[in-house]
Amino acid sequence: MIRLRTSLGLLAPAMAVLITGCSELPTLELNAAQQTIDATIAAKAELYASEKLNEARIELEHARREIQEQNDSFVLSRDYELAVEALGEAEARAEEAIVTARTNKEETIDEVSQLLDSASSSMAATLIAFQEAPSGKGTEADLAAIRADLDTLTGNLYAAQALADSGDYLEAKLSLEFTLEGIDAIATELSQATARAE
Repeated sequence: MIRLRTSLGLLAPAMAVLITGCSELPTLELNAAQQTIDATIAAKAELYASEKLNEARIELEHARREIQEQNDSFVLSRDYELAVEALGEAEARAEEAIVTARTNKEETIDEVSQLLDSASSSMAATLIAFQEAPSGKGTEADLAAIRADLDTLTGNLYAAQALADSGDYLEAKLSLEFTLEGIDAIATELSQATARAE
């Protein structure tokens, strides 16, 4: 009986280490992953790195499901290793999303700046071409339509500038690309009209 009690006394610490090692909730890892994903909001990863952010969220959800599955299992069989691995992946993907978002945002800002310069220059040249366009019988309606289009595109240009000033660079970029296409189309039309008149 004494020998049995001694054996059990030696076994108890080993069992405690085993249970603790396998069944401890990965609270620190979970909090770290969630905080890093939360930090992507400030970096606007939703807009500029959505793919990386989605990967992080998928890994976090995978970890949460694994944690719940282990919580529902018998205490001696709990093992959060897979959850810890998924949380590590979630945090890593979120960090990548932050870096990617910052890079993509800076690139978009540069593109918007270039588009604004290009659109402004093209609009100025097109307005000059419009003023020099041949006029006469049968051209009044066409010129009026072009003038209306130019007014609309000028409004679009100012609106794109306002979007950029407010920090909405992606919408500004789309608006400027559309505006440039319209300006180029009118410039081509005016060039053709001038050529026909010569």
